Amino acid sequence: MENTFSRRSFLTHSAAAAGGIAMAGTVVDSLISAAGADVGVDSIPTAGQRGGTLRIGIGSEVESPSHFSSAQGKMDAAAFCVANAVYDPLFRASADGSTWLPNLALSAVANAAKNEWTITLRQGVHYYNSSAPNQDGGEFTADDVVGNYAGSVANFTVGLAIKPLIKSCVKVSKYQVKYTTIMPWTTFPFQLSEQQISYMAHSSVLDTAGGKPEL
Repeated sequence: MENTFSRRSFLTHSAAAAGGIAMAGTVVDSLISAAGADVGVDSIPTAGQRGGTLRIGIGSEVESPSHFSSAQGKMDAAAFCVANAVYDPLFRASADGSTWLPNLALSAVANAAKNEWTITLRQGVHYYNSSAPNQDGGEFTADDVVGNYAGSVANFTVGLAIKPLIKSCVKVSKYQVKYTTIMPWTTFPFQLSEQQISYMAHSSVLDTAGGKPEL
């Protein structure tokens, strides 16, 4: 039976769900299992040989690579499967689901009230330019994080899910942002490790007016 996420639950499912620890351990096996995928192999190489073809089918269709950014809704298990292959999240959940680990972001520091989280980003990360592989796609900075949040808020489906939970995401410096939550949230960085809002698309493909990203 296919594992799916409802619109209301994609921001609240546990750290052990498909978007989180699927990348820990055996990546392909975990993602295929989470997405209810069927795998067909044209030829299985014998020991010591390379080659063969691996085809992976996922349980539902997806619109485009940009569909997996935080600015798009309707992410089920299949979408998380592809999202992990296309984008990186700010953090990763540990294999046992007990903590968050650095990825695009290095740290998350809360205020005393636990309703403001300052996120420090990793420096020197650059986007891959698929249309011009030999050209730099641009550095990942706080502007991209704020842009992804703005796209999330503007999207009808995603905005309905996060507006009651997150008040704002603002740029502190080139490599720092601050999320303010509606109420104290001691585990908020988990939302930036394995939930839909954790994936960071390039700001140029995000539509903050609420439509679909333009590629």
